[in-house]
Amino acid sequence: MKCGQPLRTSPGLLVAGQSASSAISPSSQAKTHRVVQPGGFFPRLIAIIIDALILGVVAVPIIYLFLAQTTPTGQSNAALDPLRWLRGPGSQYTPEQLTQLAQLFAGIAILLLFYYVGTWSILGGSPGQLVMSLRIVDDSAKTVGFGRALLRYFMKGFFGFLWPVSALMVAFGKDKRAIHDLLAGTYVIQFLDPKLADFDSV
Repeated sequence: MKCGQPLRTSPGLLVAGQSASSAISPSSQAKTHRVVQPGGFFPRLIAIIIDALILGVVAVPIIYLFLAQTTPTGQSNAALDPLRWLRGPGSQYTPEQLTQLAQLFAGIAILLLFYYVGTWSILGGSPGQLVMSLRIVDDSAKTVGFGRALLRYFMKGFFGFLWPVSALMVAFGKDKRAIHDLLAGTYVIQFLDPKLADFDSV
């Protein structure tokens, strides 16, 4: 939306000042054409798969090359069996190799952090969510800031073991909010018309 243009106020369009909960509420007028709806289970699942594939393309070659260079004592070739090191005791590694393993895991953790928190706060959603016309917003229908995105990321990780409960909440809940959405005060919405997905709700 260019500066100076009047806000579009066609029926069902999410505008500034309208809360996400009211915009996606099923209690809207019967004849109102909705532009957004709560992000449902299957669009969010597909978005997760897309994000996993993107991250896999980046992370798997790095992990494979790293394991190929960190062959523990007594093992032939870690590159031919990159997961074999999981079965061996830590004593098979030198202190330098253990340090490198810790650095690898720390690097992957930082990659995940900036991939999700950065895209949520800058683009409004991860690449997978953008493909599925999903956006993460606050209760004012605005793109979440870095702080709220960071809170959502940690709540999602901390309560990850409750993913079956979150999945049921997204599948059958009224507003399709998972546990981490409730705790972080966020909503996942889906644009029914992908052409409107670039609308700036701010």
